[in-house]
Amino acid sequence: APGTKILFKAGTTYKGALVLQGSGTEEAPIIVDMYGEGPKPHIEGEGKVRHTVHLKNVNHVTVRNLEVSNNAAQRQLLSGVFVEASGCGVMEDVHLDSLDVHDVYGTLDEKTLPNGGIYYEVTDESDDTRFNNISVQNCTVKRVSRTGISVGMTESYELWDGHGGIIPDEVKEKYGHTNVVIRNNYVEEAGGDAIVPM
Repeated sequence: APGTKILFKAGTTYKGALVLQGSGTEEAPIIVDMYGEGPKPHIEGEGKVRHTVHLKNVNHVTVRNLEVSNNAAQRQLLSGVFVEASGCGVMEDVHLDSLDVHDVYGTLDEKTLPNGGIYYEVTDESDDTRFNNISVQNCTVKRVSRTGISVGMTESYELWDGHGGIIPDEVKEKYGHTNVVIRNNYVEEAGGDAIVPM
């Protein structure tokens, strides 16, 4: 519910997935954070879940100060943190801060689906589904396959082509993500691209 704080104790470990199912408001966001002194709480997907942290169609949420991994016995489509917009119109005000994402054993070839460290992606065919006011800041991403950090294109990507290099304002305003910040992150040993804004 709006204003909820979900706090994990420093130095603890959790196996499985963290899946948020509610939205905050601009005045009362949902906050996921740690409390206490010591190492960041560690959420381990262990390759048994597709996304260790999954935020789907939620607004006004901040997740910070967690350690996230998703190591598996064999390569498969996996992500550490997946922020998903699916047929929801504008998904906004979702912020990731000071996360340590590592050891995500995804495939080596898939780069358009969530496969690696931190992904924001639109996953449906609704033309108006996009992100506004999102950020990935102060995060470290290490030993992931395939991509480190990605803000994926909308499903209307075909509309971006064929304009002779100049995209009309009406196309940008209707289909483009807005107010995207990717700042002060460190990516090491990504199996493919390090940071990809689209």
